[in-house]
Amino acid sequence: MQPTPTPARRAGLETPLSVRFLGERAVAFAPSWSYDALIVACLLSPIYGAWRWLRWEPLGFMHPGIFFGATLAAALGGVWALFSMDRMVCDLRGRSYLRLEGSGAWKRVRRGSLDELDAVVLTAEQVPSIAGGQAVVYRLVVHWKRASLPPLVAERRLCHLPSGVPLNYSAAPWVAKGSRLAAALRLPFYDNSYFHTPCPIPPL
Repeated sequence: MQPTPTPARRAGLETPLSVRFLGERAVAFAPSWSYDALIVACLLSPIYGAWRWLRWEPLGFMHPGIFFGATLAAALGGVWALFSMDRMVCDLRGRSYLRLEGSGAWKRVRRGSLDELDAVVLTAEQVPSIAGGQAVVYRLVVHWKRASLPPLVAERRLCHLPSGVPLNYSAAPWVAKGSRLAAALRLPFYDNSYFHTPCPIPPL
């Protein structure tokens, strides 16, 4: 049985997170290192744009002022991505967690005990496919007891499946990873990948 999630809406991007096992002491849910590096590059790009503008160095055929404006737009995109990110770190020995939760300027830091968590659930969402066959998004979702906090999509992956196969056709790696995560957090694990489940936190 899948826990009932807290209704919630997101403003911005659904940033793909990944589960990182940090030995036996901690588990982290965070974007990839390359995603973080891309955000830093976007935020710092206006410095480079301003330097070229002050030196009046065009980039190819692009006017230095236009290039500086483009870097400002990239920085705004970086800010949007930064405010769309969720993060969470679980201390397995201290049985506590630290979660950055919310969207936009309303983000807040949540601290609590791992005993507040309810379950880890693997879901499958069937989505349109432009490559033929069918496409499914697998999600590992962490739920809180009594739906006290919105669920956290700890990891998601888009897979393309042959036509006519069940939704859980390629779910085996995520079943294994979800089972390992649930065991580390001392939570039950539910495999709901055999039927369609929409994203637990719909976009705004």
